Amino acid sequence: MRLPESSSSRISVLRSRRRTALTATAVLALAGPVLVGGLSSPGVAGTTTSTGSTSLSGWKLDLDDGFSSINTSRWTVKNNAAHSNEESYLLSRNVTVSSGILKVQSKKESMGGRKYTSGYVHSRGKYTLPNYFRVEIRAQVPLELGMWAAPMWFRPADGSGGEIDLVETYGHDIKKFGEYRVHHTVHNAYGKGHQTNQKQKVFPGDPRGWHTYVIEKTKGKIEMFVDGQRKGLWQQGDPTWFNSIFEAGKRWSMIMNLQIGGHRGSPDSTTRWGDRTAMKIDYVRTWTRS
Repeated sequence: MRLPESSSSRISVLRSRRRTALTATAVLALAGPVLVGGLSSPGVAGTTTSTGSTSLSGWKLDLDDGFSSINTSRWTVKNNAAHSNEESYLLSRNVTVSSGILKVQSKKESMGGRKYTSGYVHSRGKYTLPNYFRVEIRAQVPLELGMWAAPMWFRPADGSGGEIDLVETYGHDIKKFGEYRVHHTVHNAYGKGHQTNQKQKVFPGDPRGWHTYVIEKTKGKIEMFVDGQRKGLWQQGDPTWFNSIFEAGKRWSMIMNLQIGGHRGSPDSTTRWGDRTAMKIDYVRTWTRS
């Protein structure tokens, strides 16, 4: 769960990189779903990969950010800020770009009255999506104890109620479930009466590896995929408040952050700081209805 931000802390053209040649199997593993005849069909011709086509039936590519730098016309990196329900202080220096990878680094250091520091990137006030959209990211999450990674989630651009979490991961899942899970969640308005509806799924493959996450928000439906496998579905009537939040014509801003601690559990003496407590994002791509 992400709490609302306080007033004091409110927050290319298609690029192909040279990578090690992928086998056909590996390409499908990275693939996101493609709309074919109005249905989501993972692993078919035209599927989006880090080196493949982004032409999808029914969709128009709107943003393709491969992070050669942090584009400040679309992203804001929070600095000297703190949020409730976590133990980290947010510093812009913890968000860096190198070799086309956006990295959000968490550290064991005291700052701003908190025991740890981390990073937070958002598009609010700069780049927003219409009510129906498709977003794909390729990310690697940290799973040390105390890490709460959210490589992509969405909030209404006007600050009204609602939230969509494409992917969240918790380092403490290994203690709670004996395995790491991908969490996909939708929220209604915050405050009194706040409700969530969450799908928890086991990671396909290595949880510490790179995975491709996709959300398709279409009329009366929200679908989420991991490596081409549908892991979450919400639609009119399920939950009961679906229409009041997700069919209200809102525009949506994007957020990428790495939280530490909170009600999901704190770091301890076994937490291995450094690269194992960094969240990495290869690219963010968005589509709108064509």
